[in-house]
Amino acid sequence: HAHGGSMAAALDDAIGKIIFPLCFIALLFIFYSNLRRSSSRTHALLFTYLLTSFPLIVYHAGTAYSDLMQTFYYAGGIIYLFEWFRRQEPPLLLFAALFLGIGNFVKQSGIPLWLVAAFVLFCYLYFERKRNFRPGWIFLLASTIVSAPWLFSRNSFLMSRLLGAASATAEPAFPYGSPTLAGILSHLIRRTFTYADWQILWFVLLLVILLGWRRVWRSELKYLLLIIILDLGIIIYAFFEPNAYQFLVDGTLVNRLMMYPAPVVLFFVALAALPLLNYQPKIGAEAPKQRQPRKKPV
Repeated sequence: HAHGGSMAAALDDAIGKIIFPLCFIALLFIFYSNLRRSSSRTHALLFTYLLTSFPLIVYHAGTAYSDLMQTFYYAGGIIYLFEWFRRQEPPLLLFAALFLGIGNFVKQSGIPLWLVAAFVLFCYLYFERKRNFRPGWIFLLASTIVSAPWLFSRNSFLMSRLLGAASATAEPAFPYGSPTLAGILSHLIRRTFTYADWQILWFVLLLVILLGWRRVWRSELKYLLLIIILDLGIIIYAFFEPNAYQFLVDGTLVNRLMMYPAPVVLFFVALAALPLLNYQPKIGAEAPKQRQPRKKPV
């Protein structure tokens, strides 16, 4: 009986983990289908394959950690939000609100990431839509309704900050010392650019920005880049807390935090690299060539 019970528990545990590879596959589908709308099939397949080459994401797709779920909901929401910037199709905005709203349930980090998305959305509406903020209020309302049970809990990231739950008492001493901006950047840069978890993603991001900054600035890509920059700013800010700083130094947390925006960064690189690869999206079928009349012999 005990053996049968342990087998049932193991089976239940395995079934419970199915959601993680399924969400990974769904993330690949969202990534490919939205990228395919702006590029060739080969280009979309290539960058979707590159998304499967990040060891940390693939590893978390087979484990029961919540970081893969946070990555799925956040990356999916940002991709849909960016596509709404470009296409103005109402379902895209609702999908973005749904994904980012559910993401608030996954981890505490989901709430500041959701706030970043909302802030950039209102920036877009201010500069590009003549201050028509109605879509922004729709996004906030929809995503807030989805995440309200946790969003307004006393233990959530948002309410703990609003209610001053962060204690003002002195922090205990830690063996790694007090966090400084120079120390945080030093550890973050080393783990971002010298570890194999992200291959050469961050190098390519800098290269694409350097070579294609004009296209980025003249298109909606600048808002996607702003989201990436603000995401990195939140990560840097989080490590100013001594309790979190020790996890940056020993490397147990920073890679998982960097996993959330990684698919968004790759999506940005894929779109920003299109002109560099001399790809021109097809607008329509080519017009048939007119048949030249045959000249009569003299």
